[in-house]
Amino acid sequence: MLFPRRLDVVTDPMSGCFLVRAEAIDLDRLRPDGFKILIEILLRGRQLTVAEVPYQFGHRQAGASKASVREGTRYVGRLVELRWQSLRGSKAA
Repeated sequence: MLFPRRLDVVTDPMSGCFLVRAEAIDLDRLRPDGFKILIEILLRGRQLTVAEVPYQFGHRQAGASKASVREGTRYVGRLVELRWQSLRGSKAA
């Protein structure tokens, strides 16, 4: 809802599995927070062509998910922060 044009083609912007050409992004502009690196790439990168390839995770063999209510709250907070920056003219989106 905060970035309808830039993120409308992405169904899982928190995915940790993505591929991007290095020359398509300016690494100096990225300021990711936690799992939000894909959001940063999509919003701060040049206009990127997005194509999604579906995949399924296998059953977890060890460890636990890092997803939590706290992480979800951080995610929403980062989106709001990026939207605020874009409205102030820092070209985040």
